[in-house]
Amino acid sequence: MRPEEENIVEKSDYNVVAEAEFTLDGLNYIITGDERFYRMIGEFSFFSFDKIVHDDDRANFLEFVKHDNEEKDIFIRCKIRDRGYRLLHLIKLETRRVGDDTLNCFRLQDVILVCQKYRKYFDIVKKYRSFMDILPNKFFDLNLKTGIFTLYYYNNHKAQPIVRTHFDEWKKYVVEKKQIDEKSMKNFNMLCECIENEMENFSITLNCSILTNGVRMEHISIKGQTLKESVEDPLVLGVITQERANNNNSFIISQTDNPEAGRDSGTGLLNKKTVTDKIIERFNQLKEEKIGQGRNVYLLVLDIDNFKQVNDNYGHYFGDEVIKHFAKRLSYMAEGKGLVGRIGGDEFIVYLDNIKDEEELRIMLKSMRLRLKLELKEKNPDYLFSTSIGISRYGVDGTDFETLFKISDACLYIAKDKGKDRFIIYDIAKHGNLLKNDTIKVARGNDFLKPIDKYELATKLVMKACKEGTSCMVDIIKELGDKLNLHGIRVFVGDDLKRVYSSGHYIKDLDEASYINSPEYSVHFDEHDMYVVNNVAAIYMIHPELASKFKDDNICSFIQAKVRDDKGKCVAMMQFDIFGENRRKWSNADICTLRMLVLGLTNIAGEYDCKK
Repeated sequence: MRPEEENIVEKSDYNVVAEAEFTLDGLNYIITGDERFYRMIGEFSFFSFDKIVHDDDRANFLEFVKHDNEEKDIFIRCKIRDRGYRLLHLIKLETRRVGDDTLNCFRLQDVILVCQKYRKYFDIVKKYRSFMDILPNKFFDLNLKTGIFTLYYYNNHKAQPIVRTHFDEWKKYVVEKKQIDEKSMKNFNMLCECIENEMENFSITLNCSILTNGVRMEHISIKGQTLKESVEDPLVLGVITQERANNNNSFIISQTDNPEAGRDSGTGLLNKKTVTDKIIERFNQLKEEKIGQGRNVYLLVLDIDNFKQVNDNYGHYFGDEVIKHFAKRLSYMAEGKGLVGRIGGDEFIVYLDNIKDEEELRIMLKSMRLRLKLELKEKNPDYLFSTSIGISRYGVDGTDFETLFKISDACLYIAKDKGKDRFIIYDIAKHGNLLKNDTIKVARGNDFLKPIDKYELATKLVMKACKEGTSCMVDIIKELGDKLNLHGIRVFVGDDLKRVYSSGHYIKDLDEASYINSPEYSVHFDEHDMYVVNNVAAIYMIHPELASKFKDDNICSFIQAKVRDDKGKCVAMMQFDIFGENRRKWSNADICTLRMLVLGLTNIAGEYDCKK
């Protein structure tokens, strides 16, 4: 018994059994059972089984056993050795005739113990999958029921298939493609015989290219065995070790696939060289097999927005946390679907295979990004995570790594140019031929201030207005726009909210803003009289005419702040605008800073008018 199994069933209670198998005759007498069954039932094994079933469940049990229908399982309460009644899951495995007798074979599971056991075995499996992740070996298994042969390796706790087909087809393919060195053909035939004859244990060496699909020959060592006992699907399985020749023409274990050597120390992801080599190998395999057509395979290039400012303003320790969380989420997203690697400080690459469609890809990316925002916001409430992503598709945009990487990288910078915090899936009709562009214009990020710096800015400007009066209002608004990178600021005052001030390059500047008092529009303002819009397209459906006017002024994001008098009437409104396509994701610090400033300046202006 392995150490972890000793924890599943305590040594002090040998008779605590979670699962057992047994056979009943036509009168429900116990014909036979495995060792676990007798440990579970104890002295009750001498009785007819229905006698140890709880009175309230006996009729259901007898009906279940009597009829050979589609119902294959039932839950009943039974007496267990020294443990009273337990809730059991009774599964009918098969009914067979032996002479004149009809025998029913069952599996019995203690519901509570099985649940506990499942959780512990789940952890054990996860541990061993981690071991298999670390190992450079490849693995294979042949399902003896289905004849399906699978050759695979482990990555991110998941089996990543290299080959999955019928064993006979694989043998034929390997020989036809000359993936076995002539001197190794005898050993290859011997390997196939060992597998087909379900040999208990075998060990064979080959010089072949079966792991690289014909790309390069390498020496491999194969150790296998047959697993037939205590499993529903008997298997022939094995481990493949890649080797290379040394100067003495003997063979030593290759270090080229050593996970530690090929991984980034900071995140545990594949490093740049390793992930690039593996992706190139995948693309070559797709081309060789001609299976890329109709198969959705994507190459993603990603980086973290404003990462330098994260390190500068929150420290390198938090910056490392951001990197690790990003790497972790990318690994989860690609689990069982592809490869993830770190190719620079805050730059990553992801290969995704067998994605159902573009909609599934979008959902995956949306989920990943939102989860990261929440996780990192819990770590630091002042930080709002975002990432920009460029995406190309194999077979549509290209078939080689260099082409697809260039397109994905160019799309990444398009995402930056459009305001960051988004992904761009390449579409030549929308984005043009990116391969002809020598350079891609990169959008400069907004000036980055810590939240405390923004609050200090608001305080400083209010104090300046308090000291110098309304004569400095224009200078204050200009400094505010410069420091917070606001492209336009407008002030509307009076019953009709006429525009009294405007700064910025507006094309068709609105003369008034009385529309904000209409019932259908005023509902958008929060309890602090702020209306925050990150993307003006969001108001097209509800206020199309206004959205068109904003578009005429080249506005893509805005914040509106109402000012009320003592009676609650709206007497003024300030609007802060962003122009172009680089939409602003307004942070809480931005919103609070602008609200503080509006209230401060309004109070000062009111006091100044009273004094006059």
